[in-house]
Amino acid sequence: MNTIKTIVNQFYEFVDDHPMIYSKGYGLIQDLQTENRKTPVVWISSTPGKIYDAYTKYNFNIWILTNTMQDKENLLDNMSDTALLGRDITTKYKNSDLNEDFTIDNEVGMMPISMDFDDILSGWVFDFSIIVDNNYCEIPE
Repeated sequence: MNTIKTIVNQFYEFVDDHPMIYSKGYGLIQDLQTENRKTPVVWISSTPGKIYDAYTKYNFNIWILTNTMQDKENLLDNMSDTALLGRDITTKYKNSDLNEDFTIDNEVGMMPISMDFDDILSGWVFDFSIIVDNNYCEIPE
């Protein structure tokens, strides 16, 4: 059975295997601690979803961010690189059979972002919808 935890763990497995992504996390974006964190970072946040008769739709923001120089000289490179990483994730999940119990909705939105945490980070936020078939709950022990 798929839960938010199993879905996020599958994203984590992909991130751990990707040679260009150095850290990951889950939670609210304001909880991201950037000091001493190697980037690019993939940060996953849940957003409102819906339960339908036959399936549940979980929605996530996947933030892919990397350090940006104070003068933003590397901003265009960062935007290009993080967009490619987002395409890697999208392609991996749309074109594989990692999990037969869920699928990524056909449309994945993306929005450019630049944020000032402990460091300046820039990149993209990708909006993923994961569709999971409904079945009776199996309570974990």
